[in-house]
Amino acid sequence: MIAILKEAQENPEIVKQAPHQQSVGRLDEVRAVRQLDVTAH
Repeated sequence: MIAILKEAQENPEIVKQAPHQQSVGRLDEVRAVRQLDVTAH
């Protein structure tokens, strides 16, 4: 957590563009809400 805080203070753009190592990247949250697909099992 201390490393993340230091990184955020030194270069806030890196934190704003996170996550960096996920296969999907950032999800479009507005699109996800508008096209809600809920299934119950």
